[in-house]
Amino acid sequence: MPEQVRHDVVGARDDVVAVGHDGGWGRGILDDVGSTVRRRKPGPKRHSVWLATAWIAVAVGFVPLASAMLPSLQALHRVIALAATFAPHAVFAWLYATLVLVIAAHRKGKLLALIAALGLVVNVLTVSHYLPHAAPEGKASIRVFSSNLFYGQADIAALAEQLDTAKPDVVVFTEITKRDYPAIEEALQKTLPYHAGYPAEAYSVAGAAIFSKYPLDIIDTTESAAYECFAVAVSDPDGRFVLAGVHASSPVYGTDRWLTDASAISAMAGRQMGGPLVVAGDFNATLEHLSLRRILAAGLTDAADESGTGWLPTWPTLDWPAPLIGIDHVLTNRYLAAKSVYAVNIKGTDHAAVVADLIRV
Repeated sequence: MPEQVRHDVVGARDDVVAVGHDGGWGRGILDDVGSTVRRRKPGPKRHSVWLATAWIAVAVGFVPLASAMLPSLQALHRVIALAATFAPHAVFAWLYATLVLVIAAHRKGKLLALIAALGLVVNVLTVSHYLPHAAPEGKASIRVFSSNLFYGQADIAALAEQLDTAKPDVVVFTEITKRDYPAIEEALQKTLPYHAGYPAEAYSVAGAAIFSKYPLDIIDTTESAAYECFAVAVSDPDGRFVLAGVHASSPVYGTDRWLTDASAISAMAGRQMGGPLVVAGDFNATLEHLSLRRILAAGLTDAADESGTGWLPTWPTLDWPAPLIGIDHVLTNRYLAAKSVYAVNIKGTDHAAVVADLIRV
């Protein structure tokens, strides 16, 4: 029989502090004999901590999912709008909660695990447009390059190098300033000699410009957008198409301004639906956001979604190992289809540029 440590019973308490044979202190429980002290098994504290983290994960997953599934709620407050940004990331919160509840829960707790699993499935279905799939068939005839220049802080040499590699037909620049416009014009004079735009003052985010291999003319502008948004008609060897360069306000500054910009961009797009149309730029919105959904409702399709590219995060690229959210987009109407879309980082700017190859249909 193993050696046991015995002690006098102090009072009527069953739960006593005892000194073991090794001199260590430990909490013990008296056995039926009344004198043998045994060490108590670890309590449920650790189990409770795991369950608590699971329920925190459920809450973290629920808020973005609800905001994405009920986009009209986003108009109520910027916090609700911003929450929808993280609907793709919420999948991992639901997955964590499901795994923890399956492992740690008992009997009735299994029902809670099923609820978490249901949340996971619903979240995956809600963001299923980010799943890769086959691209449309056909030969691309238009390459669009769209880049936010971070109020003129982009490295012009690095930008010119990326443009030389991509060889786009048209380029949309947002947050271009009067200070960097001449340098960009000079760097692109041989490859993209035609341009139009509204550069802003130094360190302003309001400017926009479009550069092209082919002749272009400004044909439309927005009247109520916070930043410069305008459309040009481009005449390439295959005909004419319209390109709109846009920059919408962020919901950080309030949902009224954010949605006003969306309405202005949507209205401009609606006026150009008679032929091939491309709308490109910084939308400050993901596909889960109410603002971008309203723009798409004008008859537009997200190129990354249509091409089967999958999730394409573009911001932020500065001081982060990788961008977290996709707020830069190329949109097309029914006269065009997206063959492929990819993103490239440019030194000095906080946005990845988006490059899209489009097919005339």
